[in-house]
Amino acid sequence: MESLFDDWIHKNNRLKVLVTKNSTMKFLRLIKKIKSEDIYHNNKQLSEIIEDGDIYSTTEKRIGTWIDGKPLYRKVFIINKADTSNSNINITHAISNLDLFVKVYGSLKRTDNTMNTVPNVNVSSTSYLIRIADLDSSLIRVRLGEDIYNSMSILNIVAEYTKTTD
Repeated sequence: MESLFDDWIHKNNRLKVLVTKNSTMKFLRLIKKIKSEDIYHNNKQLSEIIEDGDIYSTTEKRIGTWIDGKPLYRKVFIINKADTSNSNINITHAISNLDLFVKVYGSLKRTDNTMNTVPNVNVSSTSYLIRIADLDSSLIRVRLGEDIYNSMSILNIVAEYTKTTD
């Protein structure tokens, strides 16, 4: 039987549960009776696992571990059209000790409330292109096509990265 989760262990070993598709609801009812800080998975508290989940913030947050064992961080940048002067948008990320950008993505909201993903490729016109042009130790450079820039309201960029100090 395929397991959805590995073994979850209560801190004093009174609880050891193998959760399968059929026992997920029983498990969820059971953990409601126990404090999340008393449950461990792979030597990590359940409360820490929940906190590490999908955290999006304009301040740096640790969100997990990269494949090389280094901590993985996330930071969101929100750019209003009024704060830009042209379709070449340079975002000063202020990430200290940046080692590696793992993933950079986002969304763009237009003045008509239409939304586009970042990056965005439009095969019929480069004027609707949105791309991450360059990444370096101080900037994230986003390039927008002319029409997409003219209709831009808000640009949200999410960066996930590791640091040299970890």
